Amino acid sequence: MLDAAADDESDGEVEQFGDLFRLADAVAAVIDAPVTIEDANSRVLAYSTRQDRTDPARVSTIMGRRVPDDVLARFRSRGVFRQLSKGRAVIFVPAQPDGTLPRNRSDRRQ
Repeated sequence: MLDAAADDESDGEVEQFGDLFRLADAVAAVIDAPVTIEDANSRVLAYSTRQDRTDPARVSTIMGRRVPDDVLARFRSRGVFRQLSKGRAVIFVPAQPDGTLPRNRSDRRQ
């Protein structure tokens, strides 16, 4: 649904993505952590204003508007995307030796 919205040229596009930014802020407040919302191709659709506890991978993701290839490779090597494809559970990715902070990833496509 989000991929379709990104390709939609409708007048409501700005409002749809504004809603995603509000959603990211709401989730960040609940989980007490920064949030990015990405599509199935790892493009950033929205992110929370709360980015006070962040790392270089998250900064690169937001600035480049997509998850960097090296970060994607790490997620793939740990089986994160394989786990996401199996269900709707939240997946915890531990901190990395390079200083990348832990991540919770969730597949909430509807």
